[in-house]
Amino acid sequence: RVRSSSARDRDPDGIVGASEEAPLPTAVEILAEVPLFHHLSDADCERLAARIDVERVAAGTRMFAHGDPGGSLYVIRAGVVELFFKNDTGERIVLETVGPGQFFGEISLLDGGARTTAAVVTEDLEALVVDRGDLEDLFAVSPAAAMSLLAAAGERLRNTVRLLRHTASRNPNVETEDKRTTVMRV
Repeated sequence: RVRSSSARDRDPDGIVGASEEAPLPTAVEILAEVPLFHHLSDADCERLAARIDVERVAAGTRMFAHGDPGGSLYVIRAGVVELFFKNDTGERIVLETVGPGQFFGEISLLDGGARTTAAVVTEDLEALVVDRGDLEDLFAVSPAAAMSLLAAAGERLRNTVRLLRHTASRNPNVETEDKRTTVMRV
C-alpha cells in the first residue's frame, strides 16, 4: 500500500513511485536492519512487512507538528527528516536528523499520545509506516518483539537526554557572583 503526498510521484501511466534509479530495499530487508525489529524472526518480519504502508513525502513538507495526534512510526527507506521542537524562548532545537534505515515517531506509537516533536522532510522521503495496530498484532504473536522495541526506545531517550545536557548553558538555580563595580550597580 502506497500513500503519496505529491502527484509528482506518479508517472504518465499512473504508476506510483516509477523510477529508473536502483531499486530500494524491500520492506522486509529494511525492517530486518532497524534496531526496533532486528530480533524478529524472518517470519515475523515478513508478517509485519505485509501489513505496513509506504508513504512518499516531498522535501519541504511538514509531516507533523508538536502536539499533533500520533500513533505511527516511520522507518526511512530513502530521504531525510529533521526532528525538532521550539523551546520556551522560541529557539528551534534540532533533536535529530534521520535518514535511510533509521526510524522516528516511536513515542506516540508506544503511548498513543500526541507527537513530542515536529518533523520536516529535508530530502524527498519514502518511508515505511508502522501503526499501533500493526505492532499489537505482531506482539500477540511475538512477545520478544516488544522487548526489542523497548530497548530501542530507551536508546533514543538516552541520546535525547545527552543532547539536552549539552544545550544547557548555565544552571538557573545557582546564583552567579555579581562582578560589576559599585558605579555600574547604581
